[in-house]
Amino acid sequence: MMDSKHAITGLALCLLSAWSFPARAQTTEAQLVSAPDAPEAVDTIDPDTSRALLKRFRAENPGAREHRLGIVSEAFLEDPSNPALKLERMWSGDKGTLLEISGLERKGRPESAIVSYSSIRLRDKAGNSLKALAYEGVTELRDKRGGSALVVKPGDRLYLLLPPVDDYQPHALVYLGWDGQVASYFDRIDPRFRERYDASAKAAMAPEATPEQMKDFLVEFARRDPDNKAPGVFMALINRMRAQNTFEGYYHAYLLIKDPADAKAAQKLMRTDEHRSMMENLAVATLADKSRLLEMDFRLNPGQTTSGEGSCWMLCRYNFTAQREVSGTVTIRARQAGGPIRLRLGTYRVMLATELVLPRHGLQESSWVGNFDKRADDRRTGQLTVTLSPPNYSATVPVSFGRVDVAFFQRGSAGGYTAYWADGDAQATLSFKGMELIK
Repeated sequence: MMDSKHAITGLALCLLSAWSFPARAQTTEAQLVSAPDAPEAVDTIDPDTSRALLKRFRAENPGAREHRLGIVSEAFLEDPSNPALKLERMWSGDKGTLLEISGLERKGRPESAIVSYSSIRLRDKAGNSLKALAYEGVTELRDKRGGSALVVKPGDRLYLLLPPVDDYQPHALVYLGWDGQVASYFDRIDPRFRERYDASAKAAMAPEATPEQMKDFLVEFARRDPDNKAPGVFMALINRMRAQNTFEGYYHAYLLIKDPADAKAAQKLMRTDEHRSMMENLAVATLADKSRLLEMDFRLNPGQTTSGEGSCWMLCRYNFTAQREVSGTVTIRARQAGGPIRLRLGTYRVMLATELVLPRHGLQESSWVGNFDKRADDRRTGQLTVTLSPPNYSATVPVSFGRVDVAFFQRGSAGGYTAYWADGDAQATLSFKGMELIK
């Protein structure tokens, strides 16, 4: 079966006994966000509202582009009790990037957000991240170990200075949450979307447009298409492919719209072994359930839970973490009998979706950052690629789900605490996602 589930038995066994074992201290950036209670001794730096950072930025970046955005944080839109921030403006210059963020009213909380200054990042679509260089406009709390929390209150204006970025491309402002998972304040900061969309549409719809330019437009803008230009570009692409009157043109046209006339035209122009391999792929592409071509054997590796305890930083007096590395192997092979098609010629890339879900419960009691009693499941997804080629059409590859936190406990400097722990076995899943011809 292509959808195999394996329980990771014993993932949360003997957690209590681990407390008695000596282990080295562990600290993470997430401890700042999860700081359970008000500090006994911490430096409080009052907000600087002189806008000196903005004035300095403008002086150092005289040609900076100013973008008025008005984007409300995703977490707040989903739940009014979450961080209530609004990205008002963005300046992009040769020597830096400046964000202006305002605090909004937040249900049940006196502050709009408590921002982990050390963990906040500006991330581009390729996953590259930039750290903040300076801030201004809000209260900062610092401890002697170098931890820092920015307290944004309703009406505050937080200015964040970052390294220069290409504002023609979209970015996101992300951070580490209390559970150690990456979350987002603003998932899409895209001030020049319209400019990029218009330029790509113009190139894709020009008489001399290449199929590559048409494809690039469709890939990026088919789902976010304010002028509904994607259908016209798509049909122009199909017509351009057919007008080539070549095997490759009809072949790719068929893959896009599955018109049998294109497959027949391609078959008439078939000349080489490469063409025959591609025609085999046409038969594969026609199958509604391509997983019927394959068999999969997924096995998990033996694992062991490790733990660590010690002191920590920023409003935290003690923490404990129990973790486990989850990995395995998967063998994919083509069915030699009983399948709808027997693969003989082509080399294929098989894409598998990976998912690990560890059921966890979270509990927090704090007079400063609030209380909660809720699910804190660790859910992580990914993709695995396996190459199958003749004559055997079989491959075995490793699968890694990373290191999962089975349990976590942290006590604040004033007695509050944050904790989460596994309350069931994890489920590791591999499922068929897609299959495409390489050659």
